[in-house]
Amino acid sequence: MQDKVMTFGDIYVAPFEFTNLQSLKVVKQFNEHVHLKITGIIPEEKKDSYAELSDGHGQMRVSLNNESGEPKYWFRGVVTQVSLKSVRGIYYLTAHAVSHSYLLDIEKKKRSFQNPNMSYAGLVRSVLSDYAGSDFIHCASEDEVLDTLAMQYEETDWQFLKRMASPFFVM
Repeated sequence: MQDKVMTFGDIYVAPFEFTNLQSLKVVKQFNEHVHLKITGIIPEEKKDSYAELSDGHGQMRVSLNNESGEPKYWFRGVVTQVSLKSVRGIYYLTAHAVSHSYLLDIEKKKRSFQNPNMSYAGLVRSVLSDYAGSDFIHCASEDEVLDTLAMQYEETDWQFLKRMASPFFVM
């Protein structure tokens, strides 16, 4: 059996239509959001519509088609910056995006979780209930309960969840 060689032509980046990809960089670090930077050539007629996506609300999906032709997504996130430049009539787009976990890291909050019998999983569920479509995999603390008051004070939900997960060396 021969392995299939993937090229830039096999990479699909929604909502952008690249005629040629120049570079793609993904940075993934423990306890941090995943960052993506992509640069490529776009059709001239798309330049104006793409410039409007840098408001932090545009979604980006990067995929490769698997052997059966189905898209295999390996990045989904929020577009944070789009820049365009023209060189001799050729339009280059550079887009920066960050994983959806970034949405948990925007607003600082003040709240408390006062039920000492609440499980850590229940705490995470409660925090994530503000974010439609969010989910988590919980395996570090099993059904361990808080046993105390948990206070979130001037922390983003991301900072708070990282702090609450720190005794288990996970996040």
